[in-house]
Amino acid sequence: MQSQLVPDFSRVIRTDEFQAGLEQSRDAAVGYLDALANGILFLGRNGSILFANAAAQAVFLASDGLCDGPEGLRATGLFEDRRLQACIVAATGEKFFEKDIEAPTCRALTVSRLGSGRPYNILVAPIKQREVIFATVQPAAIVLIGNPDVTPVLPAQYLRQLYGLTKREAELAALVATGQDVAICADLLGITASTARGYLKRIYSKTDTSRQAELVHLLLNLPPVGPIGSGV
Repeated sequence: MQSQLVPDFSRVIRTDEFQAGLEQSRDAAVGYLDALANGILFLGRNGSILFANAAAQAVFLASDGLCDGPEGLRATGLFEDRRLQACIVAATGEKFFEKDIEAPTCRALTVSRLGSGRPYNILVAPIKQREVIFATVQPAAIVLIGNPDVTPVLPAQYLRQLYGLTKREAELAALVATGQDVAICADLLGITASTARGYLKRIYSKTDTSRQAELVHLLLNLPPVGPIGSGV
């Protein structure tokens, strides 16, 4: 009798370990999403917000054109909200969750700000029905919120590890990636423009680039590593 109970007990242990592993994986996934500069939302089939990363929550707190409520993601302007809701309905529609029906493509729109900032860039896309281990409820759609007035900040330590840059070179590269002129970057770092140009030449060599535009393109296409803006 005792031997018959052992396998069941072992399965319980494995199940607990599996659940613990899922929780750790979920925490890691949430941490990564919170490190992204763009707002990210996962929506349920009824349009409800299942998850909002840190950037999306910051957008809601600003109350500057987008908000979250009982009915989900809403735009302040009536016309823009109608367009937004149409995109969400198209992405979360029940018929798109049949495995043999191709889901609609991503839909894009802009949402005006109440203040003087440039409009938000919004992308809404369906999520195909499949097993999702990071969520207790199956998300139906993903919404990306781009804020043109926010410039992602690359962690200097990240650049040091990738390209073998020195502390000062990494700090300069991170500033250059924001589109600042080299002279302004030098002033922010408390060094001369001549010294900054010397650092920049070494950065070009280590990153296999030859001009500032090429370097900026390279850096802005790096996968973000959180937290955004972490120091050296």
